[in-house]
Amino acid sequence: MGDVIEFLPDIPPGPECREVIKRLPTEQLKRAWTAWDRIYEPKDKGDFILEALHSELNERGEGLHCVV
Repeated sequence: MGDVIEFLPDIPPGPECREVIKRLPTEQLKRAWTAWDRIYEPKDKGDFILEALHSELNERGEGLHCVV
């Protein structure tokens, strides 16, 4: 998870992460998704952040980057 934190510093782990993620640049979100994709395991404590990240990339038209 350390790789992801490098790209998403100070992201709260709960529902409030959505508002923080909405303010971040698309390229930063894409780098974080790529880093997370390499280390993600089901039931990771960052599941909510991952869902918010996936949702935001889709909303920005970057759904192909985060296909699961």
